[in-house]
Amino acid sequence: MSTRGILACIAGAAAAASLAAGTAAAASLAAGTAAAAGTHMTSCPSAGISYFAGRVGYRVVGLDTQGVPCLRARSVAALLAKNLALGKPVTIAGSESYAETTATPCLGCAGRTEVTLQFASGQLVVTMAGRGPVAAPLVPSLPFPVPIPAPVTQTPSSPLVI
Repeated sequence: MSTRGILACIAGAAAAASLAAGTAAAASLAAGTAAAAGTHMTSCPSAGISYFAGRVGYRVVGLDTQGVPCLRARSVAALLAKNLALGKPVTIAGSESYAETTATPCLGCAGRTEVTLQFASGQLVVTMAGRGPVAAPLVPSLPFPVPIPAPVTQTPSSPLVI
């Protein structure tokens, strides 16, 4: 093996060791922070929580809570699924903050919506699969078939006389 190959191997091993040490340090820091703050999320059963109205609707696929009883979390999740499916505003009594993110893997696919609610007693994270009502597109649609302009015809010109 050449000197350049040996140096490349040493550099790769050093980078891998540095990455592993950094990952371990970050995990240790996160564990220490979580332990110090007492943040432990509890997973509640989400089976049977859904709301569908025709082609739109949501099914709760994840329900994680901290400091909120599972019975309350399930009722909040059912209300969220219903209001989001119907396109209604979401108002949850006692919630201090509301954050919603939606990820759609492909055009026309049902997405995943995650709603995080903060309460004085803790936090609730509801993960739902499905789709809500779609607003009308903002761009004008083109008529079909698209009109094709008439071809340009050239008229015979007189020969160039010098």
